[in-house]
Amino acid sequence: MFNEFVIEYNKDNSSITICSKKVKIKNQTLLVEFTNWDGLKNNTNQWYMSAVIYSKREHKHKLFEDCTSSGKIGVLGLYTAKNILLEFEDFLKDKFSCNFNYILIYGADSKRKRIYNEALKRFGYELSTVYNYPTLIKKIN
Repeated sequence: MFNEFVIEYNKDNSSITICSKKVKIKNQTLLVEFTNWDGLKNNTNQWYMSAVIYSKREHKHKLFEDCTSSGKIGVLGLYTAKNILLEFEDFLKDKFSCNFNYILIYGADSKRKRIYNEALKRFGYELSTVYNYPTLIKKIN
């Protein structure tokens, strides 16, 4: 549907892998990243999803750190991020076909947690607790 995922392997710490995708929407950029902090293992990989909408590239990292957004594209950003998430599930099956891949999604605040939970239940995501935080999780084979 969109352009391909970009895969980055951290040069300083070989265990970190990031798959990302950028999409331009109405003069803004939606960046969705899936980060595997533990390195690619033979049996299990955990991918943490994060997304940010920004207008200026120099603000991107600050927005990620603060869990904020300068997005002005409304629901279109959420809809596009959902489509990228579903596309990433297929990408995992093709590119990182180990025994188990897990996608984990946190909400930065209670409103986002509620929205993500309601929107992603129908796609097989289940609410669980990971590291003492409510987390949506799905196992991808």
